[in-house]
Amino acid sequence: MPVCDEWVLVNNMDLIPEVVAKSIGLVKTMYNDELWKYIKQQYHG
Repeated sequence: MPVCDEWVLVNNMDLIPEVVAKSIGLVKTMYNDELWKYIKQQYHG
């Protein structure tokens, strides 16, 4: 995975988008733990 300083993961499946997680520098914030765990599981197998 490429290295980046900042990122934001948004769930835009609904009319109102939801921020799932974001990272600024070394600080990661998860707003929807259930969806974040599901996405990580899909990526890592």
